[in-house]
Amino acid sequence: MKKFFSFLTVALAILCTVNFCEAAEAKVALLPIENLAGNEKSDAAAKLIRSQFLTVFRNNKDFVPVTSLQIENEISAQAAGADYLIFGQISGAETSDQKDKARIIELLKIANGVSENGETISPEEQQAAGNELNEIAENPISGTLNFSVIVKNISSGMILFENDFSVTKYGKDENSALTNACKAVAVETLLGMTKNLSGATENLSGGEIFSATVGDMFGNFIYIDKGTASGIKKGETLTIIRSAGDIVINGKVVGKKEIIVGKATVTEIFEDYSTCKIDSKEIAVEKGDIVKRS
Repeated sequence: MKKFFSFLTVALAILCTVNFCEAAEAKVALLPIENLAGNEKSDAAAKLIRSQFLTVFRNNKDFVPVTSLQIENEISAQAAGADYLIFGQISGAETSDQKDKARIIELLKIANGVSENGETISPEEQQAAGNELNEIAENPISGTLNFSVIVKNISSGMILFENDFSVTKYGKDENSALTNACKAVAVETLLGMTKNLSGATENLSGGEIFSATVGDMFGNFIYIDKGTASGIKKGETLTIIRSAGDIVINGKVVGKKEIIVGKATVTEIFEDYSTCKIDSKEIAVEKGDIVKRS
């Protein structure tokens, strides 16, 4: 009997190593928040947003926060076992006891299904507007946070999520209003990370995210340097992008800025290259542009 249980334990361990068991959560490290505004409220917001990020990430199934206070850079984050690194900058934080009349009028229209441009307003949008009106009515103080965030995969160097937030929330006092704004930013960042992580997983081909280079052009067609071995499929829609320099946070290069050039559809696939038809373009396509799955 002991031998049977020993064998069962080993078998279960093997099954887990080949992904029959649930995947482990990815570890996320948050670098010290950079305060570009340099005032007292922004200092307070920097502490609040760190606290809210840790709270939000503790209560989800995809990511777990690395809580060490010794994380000051990418090297220390990697040493602590982090898979992702969050860079954050506050460019402004303020509170007010004055009601934003223009915003209230806008919310009233949305809540009642009135559209300025004739677009249909969904029941969910009407409900959200009603909830915000109730929040304004019940809380005398508004808190606004301007916050930029970049989330980087440490091993690959790829940007998982980035956004510039300008969020206004409400509270009974200045602290609660700013806390609610910080929480909203943390929640939206987590949602963006989760969504983009799912998208990246779906785009995997042979364990790598598809990426090719425009090697030549003729009329409305481009020729890319990936063929049959890349897993690319006829009829796939690809996005053409161009590098626009480095993304620098806290003096460190954390990624590349990208410009969307246009879209193209794969028309023919050969052993060493593929042909794509340009469907749309924002600017002229050039040799050396990068092509990725949309």
